[in-house]
Amino acid sequence: MLKEEGTRTQHGQPVQGEETKERLLQAAAEVFAEKSFHAATISEITKRAGVAKGTLYWYFPGKEALFIGLMEEVFSTLLQRGMKIKDDPQLSTGEKFHWIILEYLRVFGDSHLGKVILNNIREFTTEFHYKLQQWGKEFYRLNRVLFEKGVTEGLVRSDWDSRQIATAFAGIVMEFGKMHMLGENYSPLEETADFICHLLFEGIGAREKACKPGRNQ
Repeated sequence: MLKEEGTRTQHGQPVQGEETKERLLQAAAEVFAEKSFHAATISEITKRAGVAKGTLYWYFPGKEALFIGLMEEVFSTLLQRGMKIKDDPQLSTGEKFHWIILEYLRVFGDSHLGKVILNNIREFTTEFHYKLQQWGKEFYRLNRVLFEKGVTEGLVRSDWDSRQIATAFAGIVMEFGKMHMLGENYSPLEETADFICHLLFEGIGAREKACKPGRNQ
């Protein structure tokens, strides 16, 4: 038994150890990645974490709360890193895009975290879907602020809707993250981030020819 499990507060609750909580979250990511949310059990998770089954309940009231806690840890950390990059005065807007793309890829390209999301997308509860929508809005706002900054600096086209650009950006990054997770993209994450930046700011179409509708004969 872990030393911290035997240490109690005056209310009988063990002193919370971040190391134990992190082990539980890591174990949960591994088990949820291997199985669906409903198929995974508390016993499997605590065994993987190397703690007693009852220890989990000092940190999370149940499996659903553990799952939400795992996702909150992932998305809140990612958002904090994204905000830090956005507000860094030492980085140009182009550099900010590169580093934020890389942070996104590291999360969505993670084999465990990516599989947790893909394996459980249809099993999410209403509460979790709501939280997912809220996190999505936060990332959307972050992305849109960067694109609008890019417009003022002449880096991004001003004649396109920044909302649509931000939406397209998120889709591109998530798809590349999924490819890394599934082992379908063997390029290093840095190279993938560079490619996405070039794709965004240089495009793939020949100028004056791309996306022009043909005339009906």
